[in-house]
Amino acid sequence: MKSANTKLDLENIDSVIENVVRKTIENHTVSKKIHEEIMIMMHSNVKLIRNILLG
Repeated sequence: MKSANTKLDLENIDSVIENVVRKTIENHTVSKKIHEEIMIMMHSNVKLIRNILLG
């Protein structure tokens, strides 16, 4: 995972969000099914954010 000082932009938003979700999951006990659902939602949200920002 990159440092907390990583600059957020459209080039790295996918990896930043994925790392946030992964760290949250690592820090909490979550079943595999819930983990999979969170990852699916995260990827959907990244696509939505990209569509909004890029118009």
